Amino acid sequence: HPQGLEPTWRLPDTIPEFGTVEARNPDYTDWTRRDWIIKSCNQEMAENAVDAAHFRYLHGTTNIPESMATIDGPLMKVVSPAGMTTPRGVVPGQIASDNYGFGAGFVRFTGIVETLNVGCSTPIDENTVHLRFNFMVKKMGGAEVNVGKAFIAEVSRQVEQDIPIWENKRHLERPNLCDGDGPIALFRRWSQQFYA
Repeated sequence: HPQGLEPTWRLPDTIPEFGTVEARNPDYTDWTRRDWIIKSCNQEMAENAVDAAHFRYLHGTTNIPESMATIDGPLMKVVSPAGMTTPRGVVPGQIASDNYGFGAGFVRFTGIVETLNVGCSTPIDENTVHLRFNFMVKKMGGAEVNVGKAFIAEVSRQVEQDIPIWENKRHLERPNLCDGDGPIALFRRWSQQFYA
């Protein structure tokens, strides 16, 4: 904080998919970690959660999800239904994220395989962010090894599709929004609380 103030909110103490240090949840795999150094800022990257159109046109979901966002102080919850194409056809799915400010997101994917991604973005300097994704996959009688690995690889591929956009995006104070853009205006109002 520019004035050295103490944090004004806390992250959750527990993650149900993880359990506790003393009693790990046996229904989920151990963490799989991925990380990137990106020339961007936290706000631009966090806005991805509400940019509904990019799921279809950049990442290839079968629809532009009707993303629904709610705000409770520093927490923004976003739920986006997303059809996912597989060799066996389209699988209906959902992306539900709990975003605590710009730095911590708990993203739950359902559909192909239940997956938790704990995403943490840490500014290195004014123009660079260290993005860390930590995945846990719900066990499915051994199938989670290949299915989970493939799903994590797909999410990682999608991040790498986002990186050139994040690194070349210009922030517009008053963007021209249209139907299908998702709750970007709500996100922008929410984000103002994180600036001194």
